[in-house]
Amino acid sequence: MKKILFFLIFVISLQDCFSQIEGLTRSADGKSIFIPTHGRNMAWFDASGNTISKEQFNDSLKTGDYIMSVLPDTLVNKFYLENKYPNKSKLIGTKVPSLTYPDIYGDTVKIGNTSNFSVLLFWSISCGPCIQELIVFNILAKEFPNFNFYAITTENKTVVADFLNQKNYKWDNIVIVTDYNLADYNPEIHYYPACIFMNKDRIIQNVCFKENLRQKIALMENLDKK
Repeated sequence: MKKILFFLIFVISLQDCFSQIEGLTRSADGKSIFIPTHGRNMAWFDASGNTISKEQFNDSLKTGDYIMSVLPDTLVNKFYLENKYPNKSKLIGTKVPSLTYPDIYGDTVKIGNTSNFSVLLFWSISCGPCIQELIVFNILAKEFPNFNFYAITTENKTVVADFLNQKNYKWDNIVIVTDYNLADYNPEIHYYPACIFMNKDRIIQNVCFKENLRQKIALMENLDKK
């Protein structure tokens, strides 16, 4: 489950933060945000809770690596950067529990039990970049048959099936797992797509958020051969 800060009123992604906080505007190029200071003081903090300038805050948001949390106060509105993705070093080396789910066709799947390496891609039908990643994912699954590829979403099977049919997507080389319950295993991924590489013992070997997915898989394959 996502961490919920006490007294946190808004947890807002970079994509929609402009429309959900009253008074936020952005520049014509859509990259910089400006927050009026009239009537209320503002305080800006990095992901470690250190005070930074508004300019540093904006520059950090533009990297796409952070989301913004707002903690309104009677005297000061406090704006915090939060890491969009979990710390890789905290995931690598940890163990993914045994997960058994029906795939989109209703067949029971024991995730990661039939190959030396498995790739778990967490995604959502509302995530545009996820679809492009899954098209690549499907191609890579054919190119690297010694890997297991799982596309995992918390969304309902019927909704996902309708989506695939409407868009005429044929992802036949990967296992599509729907209705995933984060209570079973939650790597604290806030934004999709995100990949986890694990070995046959379900130990996480690598994590991929924005890197070249094919390079990561090729690297894991080379390690397997050695």
